[in-house]
Amino acid sequence: MNKRTEFVVLTALVVLTRVGDGITTYLVTPDLAREMNPLAAGGWWTLILSAAAVLALSIWLNYQQLFRPIDNFPNTAGQSYLEFKRHYFDPKHNKVLEIHLGRVIAYIFGFIMPRTLILWSVLLIVNNIMTLAEVTWYVELKKQYPIWILFYAALPLLALVFLELLQRRDYDRYQSQRTVVL
Repeated sequence: MNKRTEFVVLTALVVLTRVGDGITTYLVTPDLAREMNPLAAGGWWTLILSAAAVLALSIWLNYQQLFRPIDNFPNTAGQSYLEFKRHYFDPKHNKVLEIHLGRVIAYIFGFIMPRTLILWSVLLIVNNIMTLAEVTWYVELKKQYPIWILFYAALPLLALVFLELLQRRDYDRYQSQRTVVL
């Protein structure tokens, strides 16, 4: 998939899934009395404004990752995958990271954030639909256990999965280049 198509598809999916989460949340709890998000204490405007800020950040980071990528690669060819991963976040021996920290962070989060948001939003939409449909076993499960904790635990877990995917993709690019220019 080319960069432009990837950007449009990811942006559309992030927007659609975040809007879907907002709509299904409203259908389940219009007054936010049953909403577990701590920002719900500020009401709908707080939720909408914070969601818009996260959405804008996700789109901007995704743009940076796709159209302003940075090769955070070792200077020498032939490193193993574990050596490559070690180099990726080593501020002492990684000149790219030392000089271009902001760009490296934008590149990494530009890959992780939209994908994580999409999957997390789908999880929240499914939760809302099952709650709205009063799926008995699910509603009972939610009454007996604080499964909302799993929703928040899913965020860093998804982020780590996508970080691994990004590093594997970058390692493949590193291997195919054979020579790395700073």
